Order: sequence, then structure tokens, then C-alpha cells
Amino acid sequence: MFAERKARRQRSVTSTQETVEERIATAITRFEIAQMATRPESVSVALRPNHVVATLEGVACPAERDYSTDAISRRRLDELHARTFEAAKMDLENEVAGILGREVSNSSYTVDPQTGSGVILLALAAEPSPDSNTISAKGVRRS
Repeated sequence: MFAERKARRQRSVTSTQETVEERIATAITRFEIAQMATRPESVSVALRPNHVVATLEGVACPAERDYSTDAISRRRLDELHARTFEAAKMDLENEVAGILGREVSNSSYTVDPQTGSGVILLALAAEPSPDSNTISAKGVRRS
């Protein structure tokens, strides 16, 4: 009986976490389309106790792949991606904070133009927002 209840609770937490990850993936996809002018082929999100790691596929266009054949061109593309993300990241940080009920303290964005893959790393603040009534990174409802 105890093992069955524990398994059911674990499935519930896992299901809740998947839902949170899906909501964050959807937010990142919308952000990519609206702010970064790309439409990722896929977005995978991994929740960690103090971080959200998103892996994006298909965020570099063929022209970027062709352009990035030398170090100077790669550096220019890195600067372009970094500046564009820096200018718009507050929208994404606020949306993720609303989903998790924890402020995002820092974020970064990296794109490999040769593979077309990207990574967004969101560092979460140590404490949940004081007035949050959302689900934490561990999938536990806060009230």
C-alpha cells in the first residue's frame, strides 16, 4: 500500500514537472520567434534545482552556417546573438519566473552556427517569489 501511494505521488510530481518543462519550452519557442527571429525545430528543457537549461535545435539558418567558416565570422555571429538576446531577455526571464514562481537572476544564450544548435541557461534566484502560488522547479506547488 505504501509503495503504491509513493509511486502514485512520484508519477504526479513527474507529470507536473513535465508540464512545467512544456510550458517553459513553449515560452522559449515564442521568445525565439518574436525576439530572435528564428523558429526552432525543437526545444528541450531540463529543470535543475537552481537552473533551467534549454537546448534548441535549428536556430541557426543556412546563411549563418555558411558565414561562420572562419573565426572572425563566428565571433561576429556570437556578438550578434549575444546582443540580440541581451536586448530582449527580460521578456523571457519574466515569463519563466511567472511559471516557476522564482526570479531569474541571470541568463545566457549560445548558438553554434555550424550545428544550428543553441543553449539557453537561466540561473534561478535562491528563494521563490514571496507571493508566488505556482509550481517550483522541483514540481511542488507553492502557496
